Amino acid sequence: GLKTRVLDTSIGKMMLRKFAALPLLSRWQLRLRSTQQSVWRWQPCIARGRVPQCALGQFAFGSVLMAGSWLSFPRAARCEELTRSFSLSQEGLSFLAEEGIYLPVTLILVGSTGSGKSALGNFILDPADEHIFDEQTFKTGETSESCTTQCSVGDHGKGVIVIDTPGFHESHSKDAEHIIDVARTFNRAQQIHAVVLVKKFDARLDQTWRDTVMLYRDLLGPVIQSNVIVILTGQDASRQQKRRKAFGDQRAAKLEETSREVAALLDLEKQPAVYILDALPEEEEACVQSSRVRQDILRTLARRKPVQVPPLKVPKTFQIRQMDELEAGRLEGQIEELQVRIKNIKTFAWAARTDISKLDPKQAKAEMAAFEGEIENDVSIQEPLAELRSAIEEKHARIASLRCTHMSLQEADR
Repeated sequence: GLKTRVLDTSIGKMMLRKFAALPLLSRWQLRLRSTQQSVWRWQPCIARGRVPQCALGQFAFGSVLMAGSWLSFPRAARCEELTRSFSLSQEGLSFLAEEGIYLPVTLILVGSTGSGKSALGNFILDPADEHIFDEQTFKTGETSESCTTQCSVGDHGKGVIVIDTPGFHESHSKDAEHIIDVARTFNRAQQIHAVVLVKKFDARLDQTWRDTVMLYRDLLGPVIQSNVIVILTGQDASRQQKRRKAFGDQRAAKLEETSREVAALLDLEKQPAVYILDALPEEEEACVQSSRVRQDILRTLARRKPVQVPPLKVPKTFQIRQMDELEAGRLEGQIEELQVRIKNIKTFAWAARTDISKLDPKQAKAEMAAFEGEIENDVSIQEPLAELRSAIEEKHARIASLRCTHMSLQEADR
């Protein structure tokens, strides 16, 4: 949605590109702030189309902009301001990447049904009251039933992309549909900054939550190893104040315990960062605190180089693995029958050419072995044997596919 006017002359382009602020104009305003307070605001003539038309005038205009920024503000302060703007052109994104700021920040929210993923996604996208309570990007509800029926992507064009995922363990058919939808959405995302594991502040890591997280670990593979953070939601500020007065502040212990349990569950090399964030703050103090935590998370992740998401295969759910194992057992039985048919074809052909009544068992066995060598070039016998062997190879390949832990999206669609 950002439209940017750029000078037509090469001199003007060079000066304003070096200044690196023109492509980053948000709402046609350029705001340069110090780290403490706003020093000035420019409403550039270029936003209104009032730019000197001659090359010399354009060169002077670009020089003033460049000098005013580079001499008055440190580079770090400009990067901080550009990060706040969030409405960025491709050139602006390249400029920030050179400074170690990678936008847009892409997050994947993972957790069991009712853990508060959708509410958290709304707050991260836009913490304004009208957004988190009324005009929600992700639908939320007051009950423990799932409101997220499919994988959804939220992008307001402000430098943050949130992927909200559905919960699992509702039914076999729904779980299969969800995991296929999730894999397809992740493949479109191409790169992510973090996988956010979401759980209620007062909830334990129950089996449903663990199974859900492990399913996503199987889906993402090594991507999840070094890109996990945990956010605890559903903290009631007033209730926590009463609890701290009665039992002391136990938040630090809670964060450490959660980090340790998640690291052990996912077999991580180091413990992940854990945050406490109330995604539906009602009091002013809670709103300020949650906004501060949100800013800390986004600021930290923006300086983390995103990870490329490889083409994903769909991990099989428990029910699918059970059905595939039954099918593999049935195919193994068919293979045994085909092998018996191969043996019978050889035996009947040998018996038709040999007087077996005069042979003892040892002689018959030796004669049979010699006969198998003689029929290598016998087309009438080798053609049916070749068909049976081909059928056996196909069934072996099918069994190997059924016993794989993952399947391609094409297989999943079938």
